[in-house]
Amino acid sequence: MTTHFVAHADGSSKGNPGFSGFGIFGFTYSDVERPKNIKHPVHGTLFFTPTGLSNVKSDQSIEVTNVFEVIHAINSTTATNNEAELAAVCCALQRANSLTGLKSVNIFTDSNYVAGSFEGGIEKWRQNDWKRIDGKPIVHRPQWELIDGLRKELQAKDIVVAVNWVKGHNGDHSNELADLYSVIGSNSARRQLTENQPFVERLLDSFLPYQEFKKSYLDRDILFYF
Repeated sequence: MTTHFVAHADGSSKGNPGFSGFGIFGFTYSDVERPKNIKHPVHGTLFFTPTGLSNVKSDQSIEVTNVFEVIHAINSTTATNNEAELAAVCCALQRANSLTGLKSVNIFTDSNYVAGSFEGGIEKWRQNDWKRIDGKPIVHRPQWELIDGLRKELQAKDIVVAVNWVKGHNGDHSNELADLYSVIGSNSARRQLTENQPFVERLLDSFLPYQEFKKSYLDRDILFYF
């Protein structure tokens, strides 16, 4: 059975730099002969497709196997939006790398910086000892090195890896859900850090079979973090 991993990742920073967090909505799916037309349990008009949630059924026959969701608050008052965006992609790649039997990994981000650098920057940076053409060090080098290493590990398993750009706030339902999760993360970071609470980074971190994912919504109260 061929399995694919799809994740929409987003970062948020209130102040930029400021209070930050990131969110991920993703899933694994398998190719099947008959379309399952699996829906989101809350948004009944949204269907799972090979690129995310859509209000149009996919022509490709797929079956969703597991659903991956993360809401993460960053324990810093000076994190930037780019740091949060990179952290989201790192997290998605790490989860994909922990799975077996994958054929492809497709990550979607509304960050031009992340998507463009993934496709056109990493190879050049590595060859130039992680420096720009002008000799200045690459910003966020540790995260880019982690992303580079994870991509290599996935490719060594014959897994096709891509980071795709999508326009933010443009009706892409998976992106909007990832954006919501990232805002919850940054708002929670602000609340926890300004109130000097014991810091909880991972507010939601689940990788559930589809049927369990549906049941999880019965007990969920993400509005608490606004």
